[in-house]
Amino acid sequence: MSAGVPPGEPLAAMTPAGRVARWALSVQFAIKAASEDEARVVLREVLAGLVRELSLCGEPVFARRRFQRGIWVAAADVDVRPVAPGESPWSHCAYVASHFGVDVGWTSCRSAVRRGER
Repeated sequence: MSAGVPPGEPLAAMTPAGRVARWALSVQFAIKAASEDEARVVLREVLAGLVRELSLCGEPVFARRRFQRGIWVAAADVDVRPVAPGESPWSHCAYVASHFGVDVGWTSCRSAVRRGER
């Protein structure tokens, strides 16, 4: 999962509330599958099995993982409108994690959050 700030006004010139308003959140799923079609089926099953529905913005984009045969990465932006305006990027990540009901790693989110808060 990664949270990032779209290009535009320099972060140093923005208010803290303005920074938060520009956060975007995306998730990536690494899926072991023989084909993209199979990976799509697996992702649909995973999303259907979540504790509650996770709304995505558009369709996930699939790409074969370089140098790792049989691994597909599905990337999608998450609709974070249900998160209260003004909440921190960490709250956005926690919102997504609450859908899974299990521990989720945030390695990408952590580095992106640090970049955005500077």
